[in-house]
Amino acid sequence: MRELARQQTQRRPSEGAMPKRANQGQPQRQERRYSEQETGRRLEGRSPNRPAPRRRAEGYSSDRPAPRRRIEGRSPDRPEARRVRRTSDSRQPERMRAEKRVRIRKRQIRRRRAARLLKGIAAAAILVFLLPKAAGFASALGKGIFSLFASPSASVENGTAAAGNLTAGSIPAGQAPVLPQGGVDAQILEHLRETWKDNPEAAPILEHPEEYPDALLELLSKRPETLSFVLHYPSQKNEKQTIDLSGETTQGTLPLLYQWDERWGYGRYGDSIVALSGCGPTCLSMVLIGLTGDVSLHPQAVAVFSEENGYRTEGGTAWDLMTLGAAKLGITGEELPLDEGRMTEALRQGHPIICSMRPGDFTDTGHFIVLVGYEDGAFLVHDPNSVENSRASWTYEQIHGQIKNLWAYSL
Repeated sequence: MRELARQQTQRRPSEGAMPKRANQGQPQRQERRYSEQETGRRLEGRSPNRPAPRRRAEGYSSDRPAPRRRIEGRSPDRPEARRVRRTSDSRQPERMRAEKRVRIRKRQIRRRRAARLLKGIAAAAILVFLLPKAAGFASALGKGIFSLFASPSASVENGTAAAGNLTAGSIPAGQAPVLPQGGVDAQILEHLRETWKDNPEAAPILEHPEEYPDALLELLSKRPETLSFVLHYPSQKNEKQTIDLSGETTQGTLPLLYQWDERWGYGRYGDSIVALSGCGPTCLSMVLIGLTGDVSLHPQAVAVFSEENGYRTEGGTAWDLMTLGAAKLGITGEELPLDEGRMTEALRQGHPIICSMRPGDFTDTGHFIVLVGYEDGAFLVHDPNSVENSRASWTYEQIHGQIKNLWAYSL
């Protein structure tokens, strides 16, 4: 029994014994034996076939130069002086911050200057655009304040007194201003001789042109209807003139008056005469007589009023005469926009319009005309310096580009 148990035990593996490997009984791979030196290298984690690294401390190989010592992370290729300057100055971060603050400050100053420049340009553009409207508003405000303290009847009375209460025949003679003579252009003289050679009435002018102001000879060359006025200038320039328009005008109808009329054309107006520079007073006189019926407000009376109240300028007549001066003389002048509809509506309501003109069909420099009506799609004009222009009709397309400013008038 014992022998049988021993044999069974030899046939069966004991519990916990390892199973026989598949390659058990085959020749095993011979393990390599390492020397003590190789074993030490493997213990250090390096391959035994890898050459020993060079040491980086004492005993460094003499065939390779030792690297330069890196000073606080700086490259050894950088110049020594630069490294010393940057590393030796302990105040460098503070100085960099100060320089940055200065740069920021300069940039802020430049931006502020640019902003101020843009604001100035915008303000100038706004002023250029709004100044004419502001002037009109100020004028209207002044007239409103004036109307609070004076009634319309008092305004007419005060205006007449301010003009010297000039009635018919009361224009003083006075000394006429000295107008330049003897310097007229040769082409103008040649034109006059060609135009008036067959008219004996113009003989005194053609024979003695030196006795006539250059401006009047030029006026005659452009306006043949002024022949009588120019011809009588030497004898009438200092004479007292009698002016009576009572039988020529009616209230509600604007008379057509010319600034070179012999009754007032020789009268002084600043350093010139009404015939040459009085288009503004003549236009306002037409409106005053037509609206008020007061014939004492003829062109010479309005010219005297304009000069005494400072509306006469070196260039002619100030626009203030058409608003502030008109208010003192008893009528209201309202500035109008350059619009055909507004203009025709004002004329339809019986409000005549005075226009300040730029060079064009009516003048070579500056001029005033009166629009008195609108018929068949055209404006009726009273030009104080031209019979031909006053007889013609003018469309809006013809005159709107020549109008600088305009005012409508009412009582």
